[in-house]
Amino acid sequence: MNGQGQRNITVNQIGYPMNSGKIAVIANDSGAFYLVDDRLGEIVLEGNTTDPVMDRVAGVTISQADFSSWTTPGTYHIELNDNKSASFSISEQPYEQVHRGLLRAFYLFRCGMKLEEKYAGAWTHQACHTQEGIVYDEPSRKLDSCGGWHDAGDYGKYTGPGAKAVADLLLAYELHSEAFYQATPIPETDGKTPDILHECRYELEWLFKMQDERNGGVFHKLTTKYFPALHVMPENDHDELYFLPVSATATGCFAGVMAMACRIYMPFDPEFAQHCLQAARRAWSWLEEHPDVRGFRNPMDVYTGEYGDHLDLDERYWAAAELYRTTGESTYHEDFLELAKKSFPKYELGWADMGDMERSPIY
Repeated sequence: MNGQGQRNITVNQIGYPMNSGKIAVIANDSGAFYLVDDRLGEIVLEGNTTDPVMDRVAGVTISQADFSSWTTPGTYHIELNDNKSASFSISEQPYEQVHRGLLRAFYLFRCGMKLEEKYAGAWTHQACHTQEGIVYDEPSRKLDSCGGWHDAGDYGKYTGPGAKAVADLLLAYELHSEAFYQATPIPETDGKTPDILHECRYELEWLFKMQDERNGGVFHKLTTKYFPALHVMPENDHDELYFLPVSATATGCFAGVMAMACRIYMPFDPEFAQHCLQAARRAWSWLEEHPDVRGFRNPMDVYTGEYGDHLDLDERYWAAAELYRTTGESTYHEDFLELAKKSFPKYELGWADMGDMERSPIY
């Protein structure tokens, strides 16, 4: 330990896979290091760190202790000079518990239904936000708003971030389906469809409600005008919900994730998959009919997360790519190639590309 009581040997406290690389990072120190078995209290491996280099961002010198050669399962720590790391495990599947816990978290984000103690444990709560939402630009028009996931730290539901979260999960499943064979479990667990797809469908079913049936455009978000106080439970948040105006960025994200969902769900539920594709096509048609749309900004009386975004090329690019990959239709390929000629970040999906800042929440 250093004089401030902080560890300067950083390890992966979740654990290390037995047959993968294993490295500890040391700040402001280097030299001989020891891998110590916690149970036996014995040194099982000795080595030397790399030469220290300056990390200008962190303002410290950094060296590394590589103990990849040690593959015996157990609980260990690293010692170097007078410093000691936190304990960590080496095992065959050290990330399994975290992996399943992260998937379970999406069930805990669910809006519009009672979270059962059997699945939610201490985070159970009653059904919330089941009322109809008001279309902001047409106050007399109300629509079903129930379902979906709450956002990161509030009860708002946002099309762009929601679509991106589903896309990340679907991509993980598409690339590594074997990682999702175990049940989470959640209420829909049936032993046939992987739970990750059940969970994503809960959000996708809500996203359908964000598409304006009149024109195919997609509402930017569904929130109250102000964030509730931090102590308010979701079922006690009774402020009016608003469908905030359609945006190109939301519509692009919607088209992309729905086209992607069509591919993933086709083996499990062809009817649902086709519904996703039809929704994606309608959203793309709206984008074609609205090539120049002003970026989304919160109306003056709305103070929830803005996710303002003046650049919609990245969302259109993603949508065209997913529609082409799913359908193989040349028209989407041509649109994709035209977008590819334009200058914008093509390897990330941002919803604040022009540096827009969210207005501070008012409680």
